[in-house]
Amino acid sequence: MAQTQLIKNVGKQFAIYGLGDLLNKAIAFLLLPVYTHYLHPQQYGVLEMLELTMYLVSMFLTLGIPSAIIRFYYKQGDEGHRQKVVSSGLVAALLVSLLALIPLLPFSPFISEWTLKSPEFAHFFRLIFIAMSFNLIGDVAMTYFRIQEMPVWFVSFSTARLFLSLTGNILFLVYLKKGVEGVLWSGLIASTLVNGVLLAYLVRKVGLKFSWETFRPMLAYGAPLVGSGIGMYLINFGDRFALQRLMTLGDVGIYSLAYKFGMLPNVLLLMPFQMLWGPKQFQIAHEPDAPDIFSRVFNYFWFLQMILGLGLCVLIGDIIRLIADPEYASAAVYVPLLILSYICYGAYSFLQFGVMYAKKTGFLAANTLIMAFLNVALNFLLIPHMGILGACLATFISIFLMMGVVHFMSHSHYPIPYGFGKLAIMTLIAAALYLLAGRIHPANPAISIAVKILITLSYPLFLIFFRVTRAEELNFLRDYRDRFFKGFLSRRRGR
Repeated sequence: MAQTQLIKNVGKQFAIYGLGDLLNKAIAFLLLPVYTHYLHPQQYGVLEMLELTMYLVSMFLTLGIPSAIIRFYYKQGDEGHRQKVVSSGLVAALLVSLLALIPLLPFSPFISEWTLKSPEFAHFFRLIFIAMSFNLIGDVAMTYFRIQEMPVWFVSFSTARLFLSLTGNILFLVYLKKGVEGVLWSGLIASTLVNGVLLAYLVRKVGLKFSWETFRPMLAYGAPLVGSGIGMYLINFGDRFALQRLMTLGDVGIYSLAYKFGMLPNVLLLMPFQMLWGPKQFQIAHEPDAPDIFSRVFNYFWFLQMILGLGLCVLIGDIIRLIADPEYASAAVYVPLLILSYICYGAYSFLQFGVMYAKKTGFLAANTLIMAFLNVALNFLLIPHMGILGACLATFISIFLMMGVVHFMSHSHYPIPYGFGKLAIMTLIAAALYLLAGRIHPANPAISIAVKILITLSYPLFLIFFRVTRAEELNFLRDYRDRFFKGFLSRRRGR
């Protein structure tokens, strides 16, 4: 497949994933005002700790199965082998998720005591563990949609699950006044319904046949990714536990709101991008011009991260004032450094391909775990002196170093000419525009927002003016925009 055609194919699928993800985030965005008006910062902090605990436990239980399915699906070309890969992964996920509930449910009071300093929240943990078991099974089906290049199906099911959660949250939180428990019941109901349908679909497509011969190398590949996931968990979320110990649950709630905005470059760009690029990179890796394709795609990806991050940084104060209670206003101070951290994490996710291609997943685990321990140490060193800002700085330092180390190792296995000088200039221009926006303070909020949006939209013009990129290199983004609106309008006319 020619470079231009392949990149256009990537752009087309990214448009679908991006549109779906934008819809999902629009739905999720509606939850923020609900949470921040019907939950106090302390309750929001409890909800955050519950979700983080579920995320940690689920990382142990996934065994890296979704990543292993993607890596081994393309190992052979015959359909029988590919069905074995998916079916074996599905059976393993079923067994692990069901067996895990046997110890987790009775030990919920102990987990509640350790996490929230009280056993009274044990019933909350039971609800999230049951929902988690359904999600582990559903993840395999969603991985199948990715490798089959079925983005519309992927987006449809993820949106359905989120819409059910939104509806349930409004019912349980706003009308029934159930607080945190209502949010958990809403999530459990949505997970049960959607993942039940996904399980039935995947069983019909690939069956329930387990092959140890097929699964053993998958396990050897995926298991080290558990260590990598744990390391990333500590980097991403360990600061919540440090803040809870060193400060208050209210600080955890404020920091959690800032973190949701800080992770938006990953949520809006990296996640939909990885949905298609994760399988695609292994599919094209043997092509003679693959390194050049990787470099071009990374340049586009970095540009999108920069312009989105710039827009969020200049507008975050106005956004938080609009959607959240005044108690949360200080969250805006911490967002820019968190956004920069997760732009680096987006690069890390792309740059690790060489290590993944060489099946050196153990190195990823070692790298992330070392940086995680550094992150924990920095949190306990900086938070007592700098408060929430110390947690932000610890996150940036650990992710930046992790990105640099993984690039060095990946380059030794699969060299790619990224052109980091050009990327550095793109970053400096974005930083200069951010500083410029910070010096403009119109009294009228509407004018303030309009001026900041114009500053953000001027970013591509500065790239062309300083010859960082040529005007024709932006044709891909214009094509992506035109295809997006053309497809949207055609669907509207077809109704």
